[in-house]
Amino acid sequence: MVMRDGSTIAVGNKDDLVTFIDVRIHRSKAEEQFKFEVNEISWNNDGDLFFLTSGKGSINILSYPDLKLQPTLNAHPANCICIEFDPKGKYFATGSADALDSIWDVAELACIRTLSR
Repeated sequence: MVMRDGSTIAVGNKDDLVTFIDVRIHRSKAEEQFKFEVNEISWNNDGDLFFLTSGKGSINILSYPDLKLQPTLNAHPANCICIEFDPKGKYFATGSADALDSIWDVAELACIRTLSR
């Protein structure tokens, strides 16, 4: 995942370690090890929050760049697989192994709609 300003790349591995790489100096600037299955990662459009979808069905949020844990959203009863922010940054969507998509309000961190097949 590339930060919108292009300055940082975040990559995760199969051991649920997320590394933040400063592309200007080609060096790691932070690493964060998680004790849960991390699926997809993304910054919000402002770049001040970092979102992780998990195997527990939750959306974990970290402030960025200090990586302090913010509220955890219990989004789905099954594995939360993906996350995507809308171009204006007002909403994000998640998809899950429960065959549901959820639409969230970024400012409120509240689910405003759930869509099924």
